Amino acid sequence: MTNSTQTWALVISVIALLASAIATWSTLRHSSRSARLATFERIHEALIDPKAAGGRKLLYVGAKNGDFPKLGDPEWDQVNYALALYDTLGGYLSQGLVDKDVVTAAWYQPVTDIARPVEQFLAYRRSLGIDQPWTYLLDLIDLMRNTTCPCRVWKGSRQS
Repeated sequence: MTNSTQTWALVISVIALLASAIATWSTLRHSSRSARLATFERIHEALIDPKAAGGRKLLYVGAKNGDFPKLGDPEWDQVNYALALYDTLGGYLSQGLVDKDVVTAAWYQPVTDIARPVEQFLAYRRSLGIDQPWTYLLDLIDLMRNTTCPCRVWKGSRQS
């Protein structure tokens, strides 16, 4: 009977250990996802802030008119701020600090739309002797260009 009791005790111990390991793994997984979502929320809020939106608008206008803000002007800083936020988003994505699917769903269209103006602005900066590559921004643009848009297309009003 002792051998049987010891066997059952071992089986119960192994089951308890497995249950504990599964619970710990589940908690860590949930915590990690929550942290990634919180990080995304923070960068998303910064990206939709009027200051960042204003910088993007100046970028679009400059690209359209072929006249970007001059180095040292406040508008120069606004454009760079907006691009730095996109660069940060790309960095977070490359480090796994935000979920690709969440980023793509929210920022696919804005990032693909900004690609050409970014290229023009980088060429303008290089003409001024500034060769900062915005590596993560360029990686983010490349990622979006090589991803299928998860965007929902509006098909008019819904009628029941």
